[in-house]
Order: sequence, then C-alpha cells, then structure tokens
Amino acid sequence: MDINVKRCYFHSIQPLGNYKVKRELIDMQIARLDVMLDFGYLVPGYELNDILPDEYQEELYRPIFKMHGNDSVYLAQHIQTELKSVGGSTFNGEFSAYFEHIEHSPSLVFDEHIVDNKKIENRNHSLSEEVCIQERVPLKDIIAISLPYHTPASTIATFIFCCEIGSKYNNELFDFFHPQPEEVIEVEKILENPEEEIEKPFSFIQKFRDCLERHQCSIPCIDLHGNILNEEKELSYIKQNTEKVLSLIKKIKS
Repeated sequence: MDINVKRCYFHSIQPLGNYKVKRELIDMQIARLDVMLDFGYLVPGYELNDILPDEYQEELYRPIFKMHGNDSVYLAQHIQTELKSVGGSTFNGEFSAYFEHIEHSPSLVFDEHIVDNKKIENRNHSLSEEVCIQERVPLKDIIAISLPYHTPASTIATFIFCCEIGSKYNNELFDFFHPQPEEVIEVEKILENPEEEIEKPFSFIQKFRDCLERHQCSIPCIDLHGNILNEEKELSYIKQNTEKVLSLIKKIKS
C-alpha cells in the first residue's frame, strides 16, 4: 500500500562523518540513520552533542552544535500538503522547508498524528511548511524512509508524461517537455536491459533497507511520490509500458 505523502511530515537524514575518515555521502547518511535509530528519538539541536558516539565527538563538530544548537525538532510538511497549519506553519513561502531539506535528501516520514499532544512553538518561520516541536520525537512512529533517487520506472513515467504533454500542447510554450536525444538514449538503454538498470539505484536503496533491518524496523522505503520502492514492481511497470514507449520513440525519430 503506497503512502499519501501530502498528509505526512518529514525530517531529513543529514550526513554524519568523521573528518579523519573519508566516506561516500550515502555511507555518511546511513551513519546518521544508525545513530538516530540507536538512540530512538529525534532531539532538539542543543541535545545533539550529548548523544553522538565518541567517533563523531571531534573538535570539528563540537563548536557547530554549541553554536547552532536550538530548542526544536523541525518537521517539514509536503509542499502540496493537505494538512492544516500547525504551530504557525506558513504555506507557499519563498523558501520551503520541503524544497530546502527534503526533496534532495533521504528523510524520515511520519504520519499526520506525529504532532498530536506535542509541545509546539508558535513562531515566525524562516521556511514555509515547517513545524517546530520543542521536545523529543520518538522514532517508533516513523512510517517510511523517503528516498530521492531516480529509478528506471520513474524515468519511463517521466518520459511518457513529457511525450504526451508535448504532443498535446505542440507550441513553443511547451517545447521544454519534448524529450532530448540524450533522454531518448537513456530510455532505450532501460528497455534493452531493465533488470540491470534497476539494479543500480536499488543498490543504494538496499543500504537503507539493511540499516532498517539491523534495527528491526519494518517500514518501507518510498519515492518522493509515496510509492513503495520495489524491484518487481519496477520491472512490471517497464514491461507493461515497453510497447507504448517504443511507439513514442519511433514517433520522435520519424
């Protein structure tokens, strides 16, 4: 069952690194998720320095947490949220918490009831769609991990959408919807060997699954639209749409 992300709250999983050890970004994100799940709560900024493992208690981090520690846990609402304002959260501002922190980062996902009976600061927010909770937030309440990765199925879906919109509105205003040659090549590559193409992004997704399994946390990984990420579903979608996509490619090339 997929998740209605427009009725959810999000908290990004920021990378956590040891400046003495060079690691890939995804490994630093997993390190942060491990720390979060080990402790079991999101905490206000001023508490971070006290809960980090010794390997991260380096002079590089201490001044940052002391200087920027604050009294809240920040949760973002979806940019098209169906939920009401909470604690003075504003909508459609110039700078969005969702766009700034969630859209391009792995994120914890909570359902709409995570704000119930919480101490929430009613303040002017620098980012729209943002809620400031002034207490710890239990991670037993997360319902999913949202991942910002493009998958072959999402590439195919975007290709179909752009072709159909570009065809429907065949004028200069919609020229940017028409797929570019490199996008056609990418789609053709997916159709030639979908299993291999699916394997690439799911190798990253699997790292988050493994982390959740280590912590006995049985929640799904989802994409930004709330669809549960699943290899078999990806492959099925591609196969179901192969003939349609080939027809669209033929039309583009003719």
